Amino acid sequence: MRTFGEGAPLLMLAGAGGRGAGFMPLARRWRAQYRAYMPDPCAPFAPEEAARGLLARMREAGVERFDVLGASLGGCTALAMAALAPERVRSLTLCAAFARLDEETAGRLAALRGRRLALPDDAFDAEWMDLLYGDMPRPAGSGGVPADALAAQLEAALAFDGRPLLPRIRCPVCVTFGREDRLIPPRLSRELARGVAGAALEAYPGGHMHFLALQAPAFMGF
Repeated sequence: MRTFGEGAPLLMLAGAGGRGAGFMPLARRWRAQYRAYMPDPCAPFAPEEAARGLLARMREAGVERFDVLGASLGGCTALAMAALAPERVRSLTLCAAFARLDEETAGRLAALRGRRLALPDDAFDAEWMDLLYGDMPRPAGSGGVPADALAAQLEAALAFDGRPLLPRIRCPVCVTFGREDRLIPPRLSRELARGVAGAALEAYPGGHMHFLALQAPAFMGF
């Protein structure tokens, strides 16, 4: 697990197709306030199973209580962590996240999963990067996530229904979304925020990767 910075522990969870290293721009920006823990997503990708594994990994790293920032599918895992171990999760920032996919979004992601398995890397990468970054500056390549891993992550997103978890969230929560998100529509982030008592909701310019432009952790105000 990559770590960077000093201060309070902050677990940063990437979404489907992402890697921990993708959070380095934020980790560098917040190095004085937070020590970032940036794992690569690994199987099992189902959020509740992934949450149990990450809770164990943080304990092995000697970290009992921590803030969590989760992006997209990583936000689903963050939700599950806070529901499973409320005494350990200090706050949640959920970026481009969702409690469940609606029919229209599920249909698009199912089709996207099929194309990931059917298309060569170069052909798929252009579509994927457009969905993630839109007009934002983007890194070279798509992060090198194998086709079967991304397909499995999308399958986990399609199967996830975190609505029963929401009443169990006790920590401060901030949900952020990009107004131009082409992958996870803003309406799903709004639905997520409505389901968590006291959750803040913040809109940002840009699309799915809007959070890379955050100048401070959304939960700093709590």
